[in-house]
Amino acid sequence: MNRKIIFFSLACYAAALLLPPVLMHAAALRAPNSAPALQGNGAMPAGAAGAGDILDIYGPLALPEPFPYLLYGAGLLLLVLLAIALWLFLAHRKKRMNDRKPDPAIAALHSLQEAEEGLQRFGIGFFAGEVSRILRSYLEARFSLPATSSTTSEFFANLETSSAQVDMLAQHDNLLRHCLLLCDRVKFSRFLPEQEAVGALARSARHFVEATRPKTLEEG
Repeated sequence: MNRKIIFFSLACYAAALLLPPVLMHAAALRAPNSAPALQGNGAMPAGAAGAGDILDIYGPLALPEPFPYLLYGAGLLLLVLLAIALWLFLAHRKKRMNDRKPDPAIAALHSLQEAEEGLQRFGIGFFAGEVSRILRSYLEARFSLPATSSTTSEFFANLETSSAQVDMLAQHDNLLRHCLLLCDRVKFSRFLPEQEAVGALARSARHFVEATRPKTLEEG
């Protein structure tokens, strides 16, 4: 629902609540103070005529103070407006925080690009370690899976029995397994793959991230 419609509806509701008390208060202020009523056709009240038809002078009658409807209504309206303003502020702040949240796929793809650029300088071992770290960090950020604190075999064993398993990840299970196992061989077994295999590892890691990234509204 549009925020303007919500604000207008609340304002109308507050006005409907406050209008009757304000009208009653205004009518009470316009009403003149009434003198003691006469009896019959202009006859004085019983006991009003004294000796020599001299009437006592009555002092002003003390009227009860009218209930301050206007004051309380203004206070209630102010509270309603403050509540609406607070709600709009929190909603806007939440939206800004969600907009600032980085896309884990974008971060992973950027890190993979940097790792490829440092391949010639730091070697295959560094590159394999970076690919493994990037993929594990992406898995945790994208699927909330404990990938960085477990070995590759432990991760896939837990993944088979975990309720966090999703269809999208299952569709690319073999691709992810190939990337992580190759990285483990390079890191722990001192395996040196050919240059073509290293390039294939970079392409496979990038393809996995792009295939499992969350789709935007434009992408459907």
